[in-house]
Amino acid sequence: MTQTVPPPLTSEDLGEEALFPQARRLRRRRWAIRGGIVASACLIAGLVFAIFSGRASDSHRAARFVAGAPPAGALTMLHLAGALAVARDGELYVADVPQDRASFGALNADRVLVRLSDGRFRVVVANVPDISGLAFAPDGTLYIADAGWVRQVSRNGLTRTIAGDGRPQRRNPSTNAPLGIPAGTRALSAPLGSIHSVARTGNPLHIAFGPGGRLYISTGTQILRLTAQGTLEPVRANVTPVHGLPGGQLRGFGPIAVASNGTFYVGGGLWGWSLWAVSPDGTAHYLGFARQSGGNYVDVHPGPDGTVYAANGDGIRLIEHGKPRTVFEFSHKIASEYFSLTNFAIDPNGVIYADEIPRAYGFEEHQQLVAEHNRNVTLLWQENNRVPR
Repeated sequence: MTQTVPPPLTSEDLGEEALFPQARRLRRRRWAIRGGIVASACLIAGLVFAIFSGRASDSHRAARFVAGAPPAGALTMLHLAGALAVARDGELYVADVPQDRASFGALNADRVLVRLSDGRFRVVVANVPDISGLAFAPDGTLYIADAGWVRQVSRNGLTRTIAGDGRPQRRNPSTNAPLGIPAGTRALSAPLGSIHSVARTGNPLHIAFGPGGRLYISTGTQILRLTAQGTLEPVRANVTPVHGLPGGQLRGFGPIAVASNGTFYVGGGLWGWSLWAVSPDGTAHYLGFARQSGGNYVDVHPGPDGTVYAANGDGIRLIEHGKPRTVFEFSHKIASEYFSLTNFAIDPNGVIYADEIPRAYGFEEHQQLVAEHNRNVTLLWQENNRVPR
C-alpha cells in the first residue's frame, strides 16, 4: 500500500484546527501576553466562533488537526501509559492518558509519545480524540486508531484521516443490532463510530497490518480490510459448530494481529477473554486458554519475523503451529508492587514492552511500564502521583 505524506496545512486549515481544546488554551495564553484589551477581544471572538463551530458533528471537528500543546517534538512527561507500539528502529511509542481523563474501563488517551534513549519522552502527535490502538506499516509510517477514525501520522506530526467519518455504526432500527459496513464502502465515508458512540458501546477500534502492507480494522463487530482502491472489505470469520461452540459469524472482536501466512488472530468473541485464529479462507478456530469470565480482551501483537504474540493478564504467549505457548509470566512483583499486564508490544530483537491496568481498577498504587528480555525485567517508568487506595 503506497503511503503519502499530507500537504502542509493552509491558514484556513489552521483556523479550523484551533477548535481543539488544547490548541484553544495555547492561543489564550499567547493572547494574554499581548495585552488585556486585545486578549479580551480575541477571547470573545474565539468563544463565539467555538459556539457556532460546536454545532458541527464529531466528523467535522476531527477531520483534520495539527499537533497541539506541547507541540510535536517537545519533551514532556508520561502521565498514564495506554496502547504501545514499536517502530522498526526499536523506538517505543506510547499512547498517553492525561491524569484527569482516566476512567473505569477506558483510557481516553489523546496523544502519542516516543521514549528516547535517555528515558525521557517526546511528543509525536497530540489533540487526538481518543486513542485505542497504534500500529506501524511496513514502511515505518505510524497509524493511530481513535474513536471512529484511523489516522496516518507524518514525520512532522501532522495527521491524515484514512478511514472513518465520525458517525456511529449503523444499527437495525428494530433490533438495535449493528448492521456492519458493506463491501465497497469508501473508507472515508464509513461509519466506524463517533467519540460518543464508542464510549457508550465500549467497542474501540483496533488496527493491524498484514502481508503486503494491508491494513485491517477491528470495529468490535467486524474485521475490515482496506483495499488499494480506498474501500473497505469485510473479512469473513465463520465459526464451525464443534464441542459446544455455536456456529455462525464470529462477533465481539477486540485487538487483532496478522501473521505472515495471512492468518489473523483476534481477542474477544463469544466468551470474553477468548483468542481466535481466522484462516485466510474465513474459518475461525478457538484457541482457548482464556479466562472465559469477562474482563479485558486478550491483547495480540505482531512479533519479529511475522510471528504473533498474545497476552492474558499476567503473561505473554507466542502462537506456534496454531497454539499459544507461554514465553514469559509477570507473576512476580515489580518494584515491590503487583504487575497486571494490559498493553504490550515487541521490538525486532524480541524485547517485550508492557504496561498495566490503570489506576481506575485500583489494584495498586502505581502504574508501571517495563521491558522484559531474556527473562530480565527492567522498570522503565512508574507513575508516582497516584493517591494510594
